[in-house]
Amino acid sequence: MLKFETLHNTDFRIPHEVLQGLNKVFQITDHTSLFITMWYMVYARTSRALTYAGAGHPPLIMFNNKGKPEKVFSQNVLIGIDDQYEFLSDTREVSDLTSIYLFTDGTYEVFLPDGSMMKIDHLMDFLAQYRNQPDNEIELLYDYMVEMNAGNSLDDDFTIMRVSFNQSTNL
Repeated sequence: MLKFETLHNTDFRIPHEVLQGLNKVFQITDHTSLFITMWYMVYARTSRALTYAGAGHPPLIMFNNKGKPEKVFSQNVLIGIDDQYEFLSDTREVSDLTSIYLFTDGTYEVFLPDGSMMKIDHLMDFLAQYRNQPDNEIELLYDYMVEMNAGNSLDDDFTIMRVSFNQSTNL
């Protein structure tokens, strides 16, 4: 539906309309109690505007051009919960050398050696330390998570993606 833009009455350049369209099609009551969490973003190169909408997904971690991290929280409920819910989008200007990390909860929800569960802030601290090693930062993170999990394979999925904005390449 996203790839071929087959949602009816949906402008795929407006993130909240996409979430709204998916929400109408994928109600939890019609899909064996399954729901969707996601981020949907549209970047306008000329204005450097990033318009985004999140639906119940973990926050984004965004590093500005000075390397300062920020959590960007999802503004909406899960897709499939309420067919009357009105989804929202936000827009912000993205400066050169900004990076965004999108990830699943399995990327950071591991038990630490003291028995506590890792928090997103711990993930953010790790990324802040290693983000200038873009060739292998994700591999370093995965190895670190396995190490924190007492060397065992992770219990949940480990999915993370980095999107970097660079004026010379336009993304």
